[in-house]
Amino acid sequence: NVLINVRMVKGTITLSSKELHRSKIIHEVEKGHIRQWEAAEALGVSERQMRRLIRQYRKEGDKGLVHGLRGRTSVRGIPPDLRVRAVSIIREKYPDFGPTFAGEKLWELDGIKLSDETVRKLMIDAGIWKPRKHKERHRKKRERRRCFGELVQMDGSHHDWLEGRGPKMVLMAMIDDATGVVRSLFGPGEDTRTGMLLLRMWLSEFGRPRAIYADRHSIWVTQKGDVGEKEDSQTTQLGRALGELGIEYIPAGSPQAKGRVERLNGIFQDRLVKELRLAGIDTMEDANKFLVETFLPRYNGKFRKEAASKANAHMRLGRQFDLCHILSGQEKRTVQNDYTIRWNKRIFQIGKPVYPGLRGGKVIVAVHLDGSLHLVFNNKELAWEEPAMFINVSEKCHTTPRGSMGKDASPKPPPKPRTPWVPPPDHPWRRSY
Repeated sequence: NVLINVRMVKGTITLSSKELHRSKIIHEVEKGHIRQWEAAEALGVSERQMRRLIRQYRKEGDKGLVHGLRGRTSVRGIPPDLRVRAVSIIREKYPDFGPTFAGEKLWELDGIKLSDETVRKLMIDAGIWKPRKHKERHRKKRERRRCFGELVQMDGSHHDWLEGRGPKMVLMAMIDDATGVVRSLFGPGEDTRTGMLLLRMWLSEFGRPRAIYADRHSIWVTQKGDVGEKEDSQTTQLGRALGELGIEYIPAGSPQAKGRVERLNGIFQDRLVKELRLAGIDTMEDANKFLVETFLPRYNGKFRKEAASKANAHMRLGRQFDLCHILSGQEKRTVQNDYTIRWNKRIFQIGKPVYPGLRGGKVIVAVHLDGSLHLVFNNKELAWEEPAMFINVSEKCHTTPRGSMGKDASPKPPPKPRTPWVPPPDHPWRRSY
């Protein structure tokens, strides 16, 4: 028998529909219309239980059919003073927190241990939290990948992470599809350098994943939408780096396709923002330090899942992979006959030793993540220098725009006004035909 929320009143005793039905059957037994065993079958109880109900009914009437604990305070209930204290703390310190997150902070910072559902009810009764009605949507379930490292999703999240206390930042995040392991990093934007820094963090710790699932942002694909183009002008730096590392890039057709990392961004925009606020962080450096040393270990320890397979799908990062060179900004330049190259309005003189095919060949100009400059030819790093006379020319190119003065130049006198030239009387123009 299922209890119905609607209560029916009989006299001064409030009975549920089940208790009202029992009362009616017992009345029939008392009148002699049915026997006790027939009443027991109608109510779905044993004859012994039926006799006990009849005794209670004869002793106390309809009140005997009501459960004895109704109206009494539960021994597992929250004390009223603790309830008031918890609500006041939530209202003062965590008014915009969700019930689950607020319950975690109550236990972590204030020493009050309450279940998530209890905190939710307290916040709803106090008017701090409004229950959300979830709309049903038809979805096709996609199972997680079986192995750790088989697929890693990557995305950037644009949000006011410091709530106006510091500079604007973008969070780049990577999450493993099988286990939910997360690595993330703050950067000034969703740019190539931040993506390479985060990718290097993952590669150094776990190895090379089989595939990276990301959107069609400009740091991944060109306007033609192809990462594997052979021409350098049509390949992004991150696309080139994935190709050299042997990692497959899978472009997402929509934000819903990479739902795992999108949900992660939503969680971080809720939890991480409040954690940064509680820690009083207002700079990008402190935010990255807190993220890597405090927030991510705690998050991964709580929400990491066990993969269906114990096999690790990450590929080994051998010595043939020079991460400093692969994860760098690279451009190709042609070596002139005097063994010089031009790059970014600068001229570099290549030193000895001279390798076969160097003159007239292609040299890779690589800018590493630490800002250092390297010249590479056929996987060999070249010695180079920037002569002083070339540096002066370079400085002129940078500091002396067209039509302006140099730093050490003296101001020129204003030009004298020109008087219009008038031809003399015997000028051929004045002669008649």
